[in-house]
Amino acid sequence: MYRGEDSHIFERVDWSGQWLLNDLSATRGTLKANAGPMGFVDANGAARIVYRGDEYMQPQASDDNMLHELFYSGGQWLHRDL
Repeated sequence: MYRGEDSHIFERVDWSGQWLLNDLSATRGTLKANAGPMGFVDANGAARIVYRGDEYMQPQASDDNMLHELFYSGGQWLHRDL
């Protein structure tokens, strides 16, 4: 998982022996990241990513500087403000 040049958060996934690139910033409500994200697995085994938000997918929007979380649940990535 990493922050791309476009400030989107990406993950590389091994899907049945083939590496795929997944743009997690395409998740509804997700903000661009203004710094590198931090990923971890919680005590229940759920994948989570925490990052500081940048702009709501609009270049003219201002930096929100708040913490955001992406988490994997029910077969999909979800977003929430922290």
